[in-house]
Amino acid sequence: MIEERSLRAAAEHGLFTGVICGMWVLLPSLFILMNSEDDSLIALAADFLLIIVVYPALVCMACLVATSSSTNWKEISLISLVCSISSMLIMNLIIQMYILIYQGMNDITIGIEISTIFNLDLILNALFFGILASGIRICNKSLGITSENKEEEIKINYPPKPTHDPRIEQLHFEIKQSNLAILELRKEIWQMNK
Repeated sequence: MIEERSLRAAAEHGLFTGVICGMWVLLPSLFILMNSEDDSLIALAADFLLIIVVYPALVCMACLVATSSSTNWKEISLISLVCSISSMLIMNLIIQMYILIYQGMNDITIGIEISTIFNLDLILNALFFGILASGIRICNKSLGITSENKEEEIKINYPPKPTHDPRIEQLHFEIKQSNLAILELRKEIWQMNK
């Protein structure tokens, strides 16, 4: 039950990161669309090609960052796969939306189908990049390249804590002596009051 909750939270975390990564395409695509008002559709596609080529590197970085807090290999794999698939689908959806806007601005008619948004090649590429990012993260985790191991190594180098401190024993001895002196005074006061 606990593992199911953690996997669900991992899927939600991957989806959220993927959506944020996919939304990154909004601004560069808008810039491309604004600069290509009078260009042909082929020139627009060539401009979008630069984003499409560079975008998988951004997806891999987003997957690695999203999995940095996870230690379980199942969570790492799930976060990477969900993040990469969702970000690639959102990127494709945004680019298709901008192509539709471009068509409306220039009175061009091109049919866009659901299969262009949910492209099988795109999904397979996203799966590949998700597996690549999770593999990198899992291999680095299994090699022991984490901050937790570095902290443990630093703690190991410290000398052990002392179990015997003469100052503490001296204080205990002084407290016992003062308690004995107080008891003696009480006895004397009690005998005087009789």
